[in-house]
Amino acid sequence: MRFLIFILSIGIFSNCKSPQRPTNKNEIIITADDGRFERSKCYTSKSQPTNADDLAQNFKLSLFEATFKTETKTYYLDKMLEENPDFKRIQLKTAEGYLNFIIADDYLRKSNTKHYTDKYNLCLVYHPPQYQTFAPFSFTDNKLEIELKVVKEQSQIIKTLMENKPESLKIHEYYVKGHNWSDYEEIDSGY
Repeated sequence: MRFLIFILSIGIFSNCKSPQRPTNKNEIIITADDGRFERSKCYTSKSQPTNADDLAQNFKLSLFEATFKTETKTYYLDKMLEENPDFKRIQLKTAEGYLNFIIADDYLRKSNTKHYTDKYNLCLVYHPPQYQTFAPFSFTDNKLEIELKVVKEQSQIIKTLMENKPESLKIHEYYVKGHNWSDYEEIDSGY
């Protein structure tokens, strides 16, 4: 019964749609697996005005979570017993590990303004693979089919340059206002 509930929850979760991901010349796209960031680490970018004539570099950050698809994997009891005659239990992967960007600022967590003026922090959070334990009685007619949650697309950040703050922001969007933004620097955040 638990196995059936687990399979249904994966099916429901995998059908969740992510927001549209538009692209244009004013956008910079950063993906979780492009090598710029290390998993389980946090980074900051700071506004560094050098004089009053610096041009503003305001932008909207849109964070998109990883998306998934499901694949059916089939295992055969006779093969398991052939490889390990004492087979009593086995752990099989039911979901791949994945990465998600998050905004990691106490200021943001404590306020609803979703507006930054001098810096912002990002973390790349690693979610490890998930496994489930199966026994020989889990097999029906010598086989076991499980649904494996596979990463379809890793988490992304889309940085869209803007002159003015948008009238409204979606739950995954943040408006960042400043000048002469620094490159991302690693910070110690405890994530």
